[in-house]
Amino acid sequence: MVASINECLVNFVLNLLSSTTPSAADLYIKDYLHSYVEAGFTEAKPLRIYFKDRWIQTVHPLVRLYCLLSENEDRFVMPTKEQVMKYRVVVATLSTSRFLSHLDLKSGGFYFTHLFMV
Repeated sequence: MVASINECLVNFVLNLLSSTTPSAADLYIKDYLHSYVEAGFTEAKPLRIYFKDRWIQTVHPLVRLYCLLSENEDRFVMPTKEQVMKYRVVVATLSTSRFLSHLDLKSGGFYFTHLFMV
């Protein structure tokens, strides 16, 4: 099952991988997606979206590699539409994924082809 999900994540246009908890989303990055990126599959590089007021030190350093951070790297930043469009895989919790609806991704003919719940 995980192999099928991973194959879909790197072969389709844009995927949203969502979870009910931040730890589940982070584990998927650490345990699966990061190894794809390290192996040279750059299209598997995820965009991890965190709530902007989350304390950055509570997030594993490996997961932080896939987050948008402020210039001082001391807080998380919500993505713009243009930033989201640069990724094939977006990882968020259910609560932070609702932020994506405010970006109006469909207006440019851009939308998620698949939604994975982990």
